[in-house]
This record gives sequence, structure tokens and C-alpha cells, in this order.
Amino acid sequence: MSAVRPDFSNNRPAGEAGSKTKLRRAVITTALLAPLALLSTSYSLAVALDTRNPEVSQQIYQALPKAKERLGDLAIATALDGKPLTQAQVPAPSAAMLAMNMSSDRRLEVEGLAISGLIDTPYAPGALRQLAFVEPGNARRRSLLELSYRSSRRDIATAAQIAEIQFRDRQPAQGLETIDTALVVSDRLDTQLFPLMLSGTQDREFALLLRDRLAQDPSWSERLARFSGRSVRSAALFAYIANDLPASSPARSIDYGAPLVDQLATQLQPSAAFAAYAAYSQSEQKPSRFGAGPLPPIDWKLLDNLDAGARPIGVSGSVVEVFASPRRSGEFARILLRLETGNYKLSFNLSDPRGAGGNLGLVRTCLEDGRELSSSETQAALDGQRVSLDFLVPAKCPFQTLRMQVSSDNEAISALIDAVEINRAPIGGNQ
Repeated sequence: MSAVRPDFSNNRPAGEAGSKTKLRRAVITTALLAPLALLSTSYSLAVALDTRNPEVSQQIYQALPKAKERLGDLAIATALDGKPLTQAQVPAPSAAMLAMNMSSDRRLEVEGLAISGLIDTPYAPGALRQLAFVEPGNARRRSLLELSYRSSRRDIATAAQIAEIQFRDRQPAQGLETIDTALVVSDRLDTQLFPLMLSGTQDREFALLLRDRLAQDPSWSERLARFSGRSVRSAALFAYIANDLPASSPARSIDYGAPLVDQLATQLQPSAAFAAYAAYSQSEQKPSRFGAGPLPPIDWKLLDNLDAGARPIGVSGSVVEVFASPRRSGEFARILLRLETGNYKLSFNLSDPRGAGGNLGLVRTCLEDGRELSSSETQAALDGQRVSLDFLVPAKCPFQTLRMQVSSDNEAISALIDAVEINRAPIGGNQ
């Protein structure tokens, strides 16, 4: 006996009834998911806008805690003068200093945003940090910061404030550990934390701790090397600790060392320039390596100014062509030295001379950190097989820059130079 099929009053085909049922379920499902989809879209848009315009993201989705956190941070950042802190103000004012300069209205604004954020998300690290910022009591401020840090190690602004307190309380080991953790997590506060770290090297205890940490080649060491080239002060401080990094560290790449040495030498910081050279060079300074060293101007630096200058010849660069157009002159090489007081002779081989009426000059300038001192000049004709230029290093001349110049009379001149040497000369040479 076959099964009896139910008799529907409309006698519609079974397939049509099934389609209607599926359609009805789809409509119900869409009705349920549509608000969730809209909410998700709004939330995603708010998150996307959050990094650029927190006020807009707050209007799109009022309950977005991160937007409130950003608004609170914006209120803090503009507390001094109504403008966001710029790189020119790095290192930024301390949290305690900034908080003391806040108006009562701004303080209430930050506090209100922080409390609202905590209502949305209990133990939100950013909100706890903001409450700590406006808290007048030191003990309670520290407790709030520690609670924020325990809630999330990823809130690096909290880490920066905790580190500041630890350094102020003479706890450099704890402060460095906090900074290290923050730098591993993110690079967002590099411009605030790296100046603090580099300035700390002037404290002997902290410098020893930092050098021990650098010896382990932390993950942020390459960022520190890159950052240090942004200013002369940072470059000079970094130069004295770069040698503590392992030789295999990416931060010890010549790509960082070359601009560091050049910047420090150019900005009249010879002591730091030689410290950087010691960290990045594979050997001692060799003035005989004319035009081929990787770290000018402690290695020779060649200059090509089109009308007058010098160009290396061949792959090794041990032979250099010096040249000058008719009635033109210019500097073609320079080097930074630290010779002892005495008479010296710069000599080199000269070959394949072309043109007549060429002259070479040597300008010696004494330096100390931050300023140039006395100068002297010597000249010689661009002829002969071995040319010598004498110069004196007087007393109180700790560093010296040698600048070699070339000039022509009525026709273009050129010659090849190699086998450069700088040696002590007998008393009585040219001064």
C-alpha cells in the first residue's frame, strides 16, 4: 500500500510549496541579519576612520570605546597650546608637566571620556591611562597605570608613562625593561622613547644597562639606528653605543654607518664621528686608501663638481683622476684626521698629466667639537712624478680636516693620482 500524500487545499505542486517556504525563511533571515550587517559595517567604518578622524567615528558609532580613547588622547595631546605635538617638540613634555598645564575644563573632558570608555569596556587600558593622567595623586596615578599595563601590554602610551615614573624614581633597570617591552610591541612611540633612551646614556648606570641590552641585539635596534640619523644630537649619542651591538646586527650595516659618520663630521662633531667610525669600520683609519674607503670623510671623500673634481678609475678605486676645466678651480678630496702635534707631509704619485698650468692646493683646518679653529694652506704645481704637500698640526688642534684643491689656467688639465701617504715630516717643512 502506497503512502497517502497530504491533501493541501490549494492543490499546489509540492515543489512550489517548498520554494515558498525557502523564500519565507530567507526573508526572515535577512530581516534578522540586516541590522547586524549594518552595525558591523558602521563599526568597521568607524574603526577605519578612527586613526584619521576620531570625531567622525564617534558620531558613526557612539559606543566605540577606541574612538573615545582617541578623543581623550587628542585632548591630552593638545592640552598645552591647542595643537597636536609635532616632531619639533620631541622629546614631548612629561606626563606630569602636561597634566599640570591642563585647564579644568580639559581635565574634565578627558576624565569624562575615560569613564565613558570604561563603562563600555571595563579595564580598557587606554581609559585607565587617561584617568591616571588627570589623577593628581602620585600613588593613585601609578596604581591606575599599573592596572592599565596589566590589562594590555600593547598600550604603549601607558608603558611610556610608567617608564617615566620608574626613571624619576631612580629605577633605571625597570624603566629600561618597560621601554624594551613597548618597543617590541610597536613602533608607534619610537619618536618619544628613543630620545629618552639616548638621553639616558648620559647616566652611567643606565648606559651600562642599555649596553647590556644592545649586546643582545633587540628587535628594535635597527629602528634605533635609523632614528638616530634624524638629528645631530641623536646621532652623536648613538655613536657611542653602536659598538655595543653585535657585529652581525642589521643596525651595524654600513647603510646606517656611512650617513652617520658623514653627518657627524659635517656638523663638526669629530669625536662622535670617530666613535661611529670605530663601530662601523672593519679596520683602522687608513689615509693611504685614497677614494676607496666606505666611511667618508674619515675615509677619503672624493668630490666631482663637473668643472673641477676627482673620479675613481677602475673597480678598486685605488687610482683617481683629478681634473679641472679651463680657468676653473675646486675641492676634489677631503679627509678628517686626528693627528698628533707635528709637521706632516701628504705625498702621492702623479701620472698621465694632460694640459699645462695646473696647480694643487692643500687646506688644513683645525677642529674641536662644535667649531673650527685655525687654517693654513699649501700649494704645488701639477707636475712631476711624486708630489708632496707639507702641513703643520699645531698644539691645541685635536682634529684636522684636509681639503685638496685643483685649479687650471688657460686649458683643461687632468692627471692620475695613486699611492697616497701621510707621514711625519722633519721640522722646517712648510706651515
